[in-house]
Amino acid sequence: YRLTSEKCLQGALGAYFAYKDGYTQKLEQIFRAEKFEPYLEQVNLNAIPMPTPVCPRIFSKIEDFNPEISINV
Repeated sequence: YRLTSEKCLQGALGAYFAYKDGYTQKLEQIFRAEKFEPYLEQVNLNAIPMPTPVCPRIFSKIEDFNPEISINV
């Protein structure tokens, strides 16, 4: 459980991209189901602290690493 709570941002982003691809069932299994594994790696979160604090500077850094996404808080 600790792994999933520390990586909640990665899980939320992975679930979002899985949902966009048509997965609507069992998204709560984002860290356990092998079929969801590619979605967890879709966003570059290198050098982002886990757990991720709600901080505009950090979200800007994520957007810089991933220009195809925008994060609104």
